[in-house]
Amino acid sequence: MSTITTIPNWQIGETKAPLPVKINGLPFIGIAHKMGNNPLLYFVDLYKKYGAIFRTRMLNRKIVVMAGLEANRFLNTDGNQILDSQELFGSFGREFNTDVFLTAMDGEDHLYLRKQARQGYSRSAMMPHMQELLQLADDYTRTLKPGNRIQILPVMQYLVTQQLGVVIAGRKPDEYFAHLQRLLYGGMI
Repeated sequence: MSTITTIPNWQIGETKAPLPVKINGLPFIGIAHKMGNNPLLYFVDLYKKYGAIFRTRMLNRKIVVMAGLEANRFLNTDGNQILDSQELFGSFGREFNTDVFLTAMDGEDHLYLRKQARQGYSRSAMMPHMQELLQLADDYTRTLKPGNRIQILPVMQYLVTQQLGVVIAGRKPDEYFAHLQRLLYGGMI
């Protein structure tokens, strides 16, 4: 049985603290092959086994994973002083030939854009489309037969993408869904 370690108080700057435990994987792909169809479950298992902070490699990139309540507190208090979204998400913005990409931004610019975008993702933005959004879910469930097995994550991704397309762009992405899915997974599908 493993124990979850407690994260000490955060300290900005160099310390004598040991590095987090390292989880080894295969050359180049690291642990990517172990994620299967449920990366979240895999990372939860790693959290339970190794604790709130651990290191690994994936697709030849070094990754430090922080999880749990204390890590979330850190991200909400000191995270912006230490971590940079540009390094992780900046390549997405460059793919669209823009430096104004919400997930790659930090600080005041990020807060301003989030505030501007909030209304478009609010409940009030969805209410005028509710009948059509429910119809999309009904249409999908009518294709199922008793005894059918479905994978929840891909189905929910499809339904939510269709619904957001209706609310945000005024149309379902339909034939573009596979392209959106690939983009959101960073080209890994």
